[in-house]
Amino acid sequence: MSRADFTEEQLKIAVTAFAEAMIDLEKAEADDSPEHEFSEHFYSRMRENIELARKSDAAKRRKAARRKFWRSAAAVIAAIIIAFGALMVFSPEARAAVLNWTIEIYDKIVHYQFKHVEDDHAFIICTPQGLPEGFERTEKYRGDYYSRNVYRNAETGEYIKFEYFKPTEKQKEKIEKTGYNAEIYYVFDYYEMYYTESARKRKVCWYDPDRNLAFYAEGNLEKETFINTFTAIDFRLPRYEATWVPDGYIKGEMEDLFIKYNTDYYDEDGAANLFLFYSDMSEADLIWIGKGTGENTDDVFSESILINGFPATYYPPTENDVGSELVWIDNNNNLVFIVSGFLSHDDMIRFAESITCTESEW
Repeated sequence: MSRADFTEEQLKIAVTAFAEAMIDLEKAEADDSPEHEFSEHFYSRMRENIELARKSDAAKRRKAARRKFWRSAAAVIAAIIIAFGALMVFSPEARAAVLNWTIEIYDKIVHYQFKHVEDDHAFIICTPQGLPEGFERTEKYRGDYYSRNVYRNAETGEYIKFEYFKPTEKQKEKIEKTGYNAEIYYVFDYYEMYYTESARKRKVCWYDPDRNLAFYAEGNLEKETFINTFTAIDFRLPRYEATWVPDGYIKGEMEDLFIKYNTDYYDEDGAANLFLFYSDMSEADLIWIGKGTGENTDDVFSESILINGFPATYYPPTENDVGSELVWIDNNNNLVFIVSGFLSHDDMIRFAESITCTESEW
């Protein structure tokens, strides 16, 4: 999905339908049905923030007064895969009205949800797991949605050319037709890989629908070795890092969560009080923003800003939550970014704007 997916008229229709669905929900509650009861404050905030609909990913709850964030890799993953919120359960009309995006605003919680109705995959780095010993990469090339790598064995003269890209429908059909007269093997024991050969040149191709990538490879290796090279593939996102951090902060290790990355930054006291999380948009399902815990839960306020040209939402500290969050989408690369920390407003923005791709493989 991208900002170009919606015309102004389509957005008006979606928002109108959404509002009508909410009115129906209010009527149902007025009829003494057993539906969940929302406060008037909820409806007020829902109307005020309906335009907050943005794509994004992660989950944060905060403890009070500079305690460590409630946060870990398991917490992040759990938040991403959490089920639909109450509004989508109680209002199927609202779910149908807002097909591509939804925004759920409760009294003190904001939910973002991704519908994934179109291709919103990031372009990832792919490497054959079975690359034979003695092979080194001698060529590399990457376009917007195309990558080619050539590996060679200097002693034997053998080579492997490995290409992958986001295919058109015709290119998908071409791969399917190749399978009619090819030997069939499998990648990850799941995706059909089609093998053909001519003289000493071996070829394989396959399509991965889960990542919307087409793969082609050729080489002059012995057949079994060539096929085994591609029976498993490593996938990962390109690396993004902050080129500016506040004085006294030290970058921790980047944690690979499979098509997601998490990096902690430690202050002078050794506390992890600044976090960078980013994800392939296709892997993001739901994010919630809340401030405080239990009875000490505050209203969520927000500020719309731009981060490197992309719309972003800043959530400032509150009385019971001294941390802040910043969420934005890189629509060009289909990536979701979240920064959390105890920084000032200006330092939070400066840190976020310094985040750039530092990928050496590309």
